[in-house]
Amino acid sequence: MQQLEPNQSFDTYIEAFRYLRIRMPRMEEAKPFIEEVDLQFQKLKTKDSEWQDAKLQRMSRTAEIMLAAEDLDEEVMQISRELRAQVSGKLQDPRYKRMFPISASEMVKGIKASQQARYMIAMIDQLEKDPDYAPISHHASKLRALNNTVNTLMQEREALYIAETNATNARSMVKQESREFYNHLYTRILAVSPGKKRQVNSLFYVFKRTKAVQNAEDRFEKEEGQNQDPKPEAN
Repeated sequence: MQQLEPNQSFDTYIEAFRYLRIRMPRMEEAKPFIEEVDLQFQKLKTKDSEWQDAKLQRMSRTAEIMLAAEDLDEEVMQISRELRAQVSGKLQDPRYKRMFPISASEMVKGIKASQQARYMIAMIDQLEKDPDYAPISHHASKLRALNNTVNTLMQEREALYIAETNATNARSMVKQESREFYNHLYTRILAVSPGKKRQVNSLFYVFKRTKAVQNAEDRFEKEEGQNQDPKPEAN
């Protein structure tokens, strides 16, 4: 019997339990253990499903953040274009430099999210309060709404990261528990099956076929092919 190992994938664990569950009803001595196997197998699948859901929820929120951030970036670029027109393209004009101490493209793409958030707050404040920006002040409400959307989504994603971490930990714990259960089950079934070691071995999935096992399988398939009735000749 080949044991489950810590470095094997979760999919391998599920496959091993699925194979075991298929084989157990074929051996009388193994039948009393089926309910326990079903319970452990269900726990394994449930924790894997919960982890998958948590991961995809977090990925989904990231996709929403990217979309919202693109809308915010476009609004900032539009403000930059209109302000440049207002100052006749003079990027060193104090009105432009106060609003964009760094280039607009760098503000939307080249800095960290936390730093960008500070620029957004300052920009909204200037648009709402500074008379120099009266011609473009109508952008303030939209910029605030877009910025709030991005911030809300990022806060939601932080909560989802925590949920994903918890699901990852729970998945790891049930993987260890399932490994110990699976590996010990062999000795438990063997104890009630005297003289049937080969049959008990056959209940458990073979992860790596030894050369001897592979040769035996090849030989069996070859003999099976030779024992088949010849196909009738075509007329």
